[in-house]
Amino acid sequence: MKKLLVLFLLVISVNCMAQIETGLLIGGGIGNVTNTSLRLSDPGVIQTLEKSGKYSLNYQFNTTLGYRFRLYNPKHKTFFYDLDVLTGIKKIELKTSFSDETNALSEVKSSDWFCPVSLAASVNYRIMKGLYVGVGVAPTCIFASKIAFDIPIVAKVGYDIKNKIGFSLSYQHSLLKAFKTDEYDGGRFSEWNVSVYIPFTLNKLK
Repeated sequence: MKKLLVLFLLVISVNCMAQIETGLLIGGGIGNVTNTSLRLSDPGVIQTLEKSGKYSLNYQFNTTLGYRFRLYNPKHKTFFYDLDVLTGIKKIELKTSFSDETNALSEVKSSDWFCPVSLAASVNYRIMKGLYVGVGVAPTCIFASKIAFDIPIVAKVGYDIKNKIGFSLSYQHSLLKAFKTDEYDGGRFSEWNVSVYIPFTLNKLK
């Protein structure tokens, strides 16, 4: 990720008038997991299916904390670029349901926690003063009971208030089946997130 950060800064800084703004990024959101596939070789999954058990998922929440590098040309602010170094947590509840001979339903619930670490890069277009839209990608390493790699695509809309604080709403969808647990062999994250950006510094790139 360090090499990607250096490459991104070098590409953008070819414009001798480029400036870089940095600041804190805080956010959170909701989502779901799509295109799931069970780990059919797992003894526990096999036993559950043999008893006519069913699995279901409940995406509960995610949180995000990170640092943003924003690059732009002060003479041409229509386009600008964000590079976000992010970490956080996701909590997803797994529910296993069983029916006995009397059709009585019993459920077992457990929670899986995920810790994603990502480097998100986006190109943004300012529609009007303060309001902008952007698209990008966010290569991510997800640490959990099973470690996985993902490359979500990201689309966002945001509003900056006099360079003092910014708000954005983003949607991201996994390109890879990075949802992996003891019971699931894959699934794609689909998430809506709200972020608050608090800029700290502004420097000119030579």
